[in-house]
Amino acid sequence: SPEQARDPASAGPAADVYGLGATLYHAIQGEPPYGKGTNPAAILEKLDKGERCDEFAGSLSSTNIGLTDTIRRCMSPDPRDRFPEADALRAAFHDLLDGSADPSALLGPV
Repeated sequence: SPEQARDPASAGPAADVYGLGATLYHAIQGEPPYGKGTNPAAILEKLDKGERCDEFAGSLSSTNIGLTDTIRRCMSPDPRDRFPEADALRAAFHDLLDGSADPSALLGPV
């Protein structure tokens, strides 16, 4: 998360939300948020400068159930704009997956 790149001691639960968002971004988008082959030092520098990652486009199915917006919110550069902690994100996932969506469809063909 940007705040963790700037000052690890100041990072709170929202930094973990950012990390999970980045993991989901990679799983659905097919490449990491700052592009394939970007070295960790370059990513930390971008985070420290507050640079946004590539826009998460999602997929038709992730957009249809609201997951695209959820991942974008997880990866907001400002921790105040993210879910404040894992329980709030869990509740958002619960609301998304209330039985009307098939989570396996989000990843597409394997």
